[in-house]
Amino acid sequence: MKLALLALSLTALALGSLAAFASQDKKDAAAAPAMQAVKPSAHHKILERKVGTWDATVTIPGIEWAAPSTAVYTAKLDHGGLWLVADYRGVFNGQPFTGHEVQGFDSMKDKFVATWVDSMMDHLMTFEGTYDEKTQTLAMFTDSFDMEGKPIKERHDTKFVDADNWILTMNQLGADGAYKPTMTITYRRKK
Repeated sequence: MKLALLALSLTALALGSLAAFASQDKKDAAAAPAMQAVKPSAHHKILERKVGTWDATVTIPGIEWAAPSTAVYTAKLDHGGLWLVADYRGVFNGQPFTGHEVQGFDSMKDKFVATWVDSMMDHLMTFEGTYDEKTQTLAMFTDSFDMEGKPIKERHDTKFVDADNWILTMNQLGADGAYKPTMTITYRRKK
């Protein structure tokens, strides 16, 4: 009798597990179309303006370089057209410098988002921002660190000049509450 009850319990457990798996499979199947429904939007058209290979030239207010600080920036829309993936390779003040950017539009936050890493820092920079159609400028904000490791707030403005030129201006929030330019990188489409 005990053996029959044990066999019946095991059978009920097995059937319950199969029902749970079948139910989960139905949930997964229902979620699959929603996952596939994410498509590039008008926001991604803005990011598309950075696609290509670009010559970059760096300037810093008040600094004269012994040698030009230049780079090549290469970007493509990847992962179904949802993410701009870019590499920056060049020289900064005579030293080799590389960086990597991933940028997209987060529909849940209704903001552009980005990450940046490079060969001069050991932390991941994360950004959020908005695009101003009137000024053709994408303003991205981040909390970062200065060269001494002190926390700072930055705003990085990407101004689209035309199809072959854009300018990135990095600004740091001052004690007076105003953002001041700390670096400008001018991008010209490589011909």
